[in-house]
Amino acid sequence: MKIIQTTVYVCEHCGRKMFGKGAMSRHEKYCKHNPSNKHKCFDFCKHLQKLDNYEHDDFGNLRGGCEMICLLSDKKMYSYKFEKNYNKPATALNGLERMPLSCELHEYKDDYIP
Repeated sequence: MKIIQTTVYVCEHCGRKMFGKGAMSRHEKYCKHNPSNKHKCFDFCKHLQKLDNYEHDDFGNLRGGCEMICLLSDKKMYSYKFEKNYNKPATALNGLERMPLSCELHEYKDDYIP
């Protein structure tokens, strides 16, 4: 019989468990339940416009992404998930702002039912 004692790391936000400290710290930083990742724009804001720019390349792979624009402030924005992407070029954030956690321009969509 073999008994192994190990450390288990648990996410403070969602409860996910991992054995690696580095992997858990990365997960916590980008966890969708983390309060620093709760963008007000995603809370059914009627001023958020999402433009899908996806297309297939020569090999049939889906390329592109989604542009998010605030119609009132006329700013192009990105969410916390965009920061997580390792493969983005260094110039990918040029002209983009991180989505705010709180916004004075936020209004719910007309068809929003709480």
